[in-house]
Amino acid sequence: MAKAQIGQTDCTDSSDCVTLISAVCDTIVTQKCVCVTSQGFTANANNDGCDYDCRALSAPNNGAVSYTSTIQDSVATYSCLAGFQIDGVTRRTCSAVTPKGWSGVAPSCIAEVDACEGINCANGGTCVSSAGTYTCECADGFKGTFCQSDKDDCVGHNCLNQGICLDDVGGYKCFCLPGYEGQFCQEKIDECSSQPCVNGGTCVDLVNQFKCNCAAGYTGIHCADDANHCDSNRCQNNAICENTANGYFCLCAEGYFGKYCQTRSSNIY
Repeated sequence: MAKAQIGQTDCTDSSDCVTLISAVCDTIVTQKCVCVTSQGFTANANNDGCDYDCRALSAPNNGAVSYTSTIQDSVATYSCLAGFQIDGVTRRTCSAVTPKGWSGVAPSCIAEVDACEGINCANGGTCVSSAGTYTCECADGFKGTFCQSDKDDCVGHNCLNQGICLDDVGGYKCFCLPGYEGQFCQEKIDECSSQPCVNGGTCVDLVNQFKCNCAAGYTGIHCADDANHCDSNRCQNNAICENTANGYFCLCAEGYFGKYCQTRSSNIY
């Protein structure tokens, strides 16, 4: 039998070679521990044991095979090209003990069946076949195995200023409260932009309303009305109130005087 000496270990029987993996004692010629090459063993890189060489495997048609670990403990992994799938095992292991060699049988790569055959994705969804299974890729606004459900697009919405989210197919819309506008209700409406205050009134912008601070002599929501200061006059003794831009004055009846005609004249008989 073909042999390859390993190390310099002297031996009289195989028990002297137990520290050298898979080595046996050559009691006939060298009296050294050897690897039996005719049985597939070769000295390893460190020359301290024998590796079993399972030999390279052929890749399947339309596929490939790759290896990991050492020769003695090799694992072969099979894969297939796109459009093909494994028919058989995907992994085989190399054994140095009986039975020696690669485990199992080599797989083959067969063309995949169209998993989308007979599958109807609803609401404009598209069926995609891959590795013998299918997936419905849903159009915007839909979800579910067959795209059968309307997706709630208001989850995580961006409506601001207490805007109300309205779910729509493929998106959502924001219903803005009075006083706000914009796609997300992010803009406050300037209620003073139309210049509602007249006669020198100053506009104060509020939410969904405005307030006019009127100039002297004017009143009303828009400062369009002349202020009637006589509505709250303090004229006395039948005095007549005369309205002015900034207030009023009292026309006293005969025999009275004072700002409010409150004083009786001493010349009255």
